[in-house]
Amino acid sequence: MKKKFNWQRKRQIRGLLDSWYDDESRGDREILKHLPSPIPLAKLLEKALKRAITDESLKFLELRESWSNVVGPDISKNCHPVLLQDGIIFIEVKDSIWLREMRQRQRELVFHIAKHCGNGFCREVRLIPAGRERRA
Repeated sequence: MKKKFNWQRKRQIRGLLDSWYDDESRGDREILKHLPSPIPLAKLLEKALKRAITDESLKFLELRESWSNVVGPDISKNCHPVLLQDGIIFIEVKDSIWLREMRQRQRELVFHIAKHCGNGFCREVRLIPAGRERRA
């Protein structure tokens, strides 16, 4: 368990060091010498993002960004990917007419996605009506 830093104790020690060295800022400098060096924020963010964002989720974000290029402008106007879960991409479809059309083109969608993202990325496509997005 990590030890909590006691701010009251720090003030007491700083006061003792200030009076010892007869210099108000010297107490802070002495305390800083014994504290761990600061970690740059960029390094902390990088470490946190590596844990939070997987290669799979980055590929999915890239797929969403380039959806129009992957499936073509007509299809992209009427449907878009909303969720990737266990190799299954959930695609929200604008209306029932396009839902029916896209059901007939599911294999084609998987092919285009595999061509863009690589084989094994998407093993199945599930179509959902607009307004019923599945959220992780």
